[in-house]
Amino acid sequence: MSEAGYLVVTAQRASDLIYELCAQSAQDIRPGVWPGIWPGIWIVPDNVCPAVPLALACAGADLRFVDIAAESLCLDTNKVAELAKKEHIAGVVYVRTFGMGAFAQNDLTNLRAVLPDAILIDDCCIGIPQTQMPETQNAADVILYSTGYGKTLDLGGGAYGFFKSDMGFKAGVQALAAQAFEALLTQSNEAIKGRVPVFANYNFTAPGFSVEGIPPAQDWLEYCKSIKMQLPDRLAQKAKLNAIYANGLAPFSPLSDDFQNWRFHIFVQNQEQVLEALFSAGLFASNHYSSVSKLWDLKPGIVSQKIEKNIINLFNDQHFSAKQARQAVAIINEIGKPLR
Repeated sequence: MSEAGYLVVTAQRASDLIYELCAQSAQDIRPGVWPGIWPGIWIVPDNVCPAVPLALACAGADLRFVDIAAESLCLDTNKVAELAKKEHIAGVVYVRTFGMGAFAQNDLTNLRAVLPDAILIDDCCIGIPQTQMPETQNAADVILYSTGYGKTLDLGGGAYGFFKSDMGFKAGVQALAAQAFEALLTQSNEAIKGRVPVFANYNFTAPGFSVEGIPPAQDWLEYCKSIKMQLPDRLAQKAKLNAIYANGLAPFSPLSDDFQNWRFHIFVQNQEQVLEALFSAGLFASNHYSSVSKLWDLKPGIVSQKIEKNIINLFNDQHFSAKQARQAVAIINEIGKPLR
């Protein structure tokens, strides 16, 4: 379906769309589109969900992990510009860290100025899903959203992307084999815990990771209806719990509200101790995202590594109550050490 100059494509998960786009560009099945793009490297931020670089790797991409900027916590565009002087860049996945939007338009515009012919993906997967294109002109070629497990709006699955109509992208040609890719993700999650470089010499293009002729995951209009129907209640719950966290944990939370839609993020010196205390009390929290470059046996970025060591993501969705939020606040204030 077309939407104001964009082709809207749905899928089971966003990594399917990333994989399919990268695989199509690699196969050069569209003469005259993206001339001179392939071969080249693909840029991903070091603090990304492992599904993103794994999807690209399965499509045969040559990956480069770039650190994040201290202010935006998103891809450091200055480092990308420096890299562009040395290597040919085929594509960039710009991830809106924690769903943040404030820096994205400026960053994407800067990336487009440096990389006029590269494929730019604006990854909004853990942000608030938008069912219409924003009025502001987006410099990216593709804008991705997800309603999968653990996202800002968790519908139990599903993703969609706005692809610029002039790209020549063909939806449903091929996708990742779900079971094989899920096994890769499980392997990556276990490896991150033990800091094991499992993918340093991995053959991602071996048979078994791809299946052909995948139809769109669901009807776009029905998908929109589900999003619009459930999103207001989910956002109201997040606002309610975020108010509890913001009022009770001000010394621990230097981030603006724009970062806090997915989960509420705090920074502590004693991350492991606080997480252990929360889980011991029957609560839960997370510490996303880890530096994924170490899975490829590469040196992690300075900023992304610092974030990884100090961040805690507090839940604010329908699975967490106001009572639990207040309990978490009390525990953190008791034993947490704010990051100075």
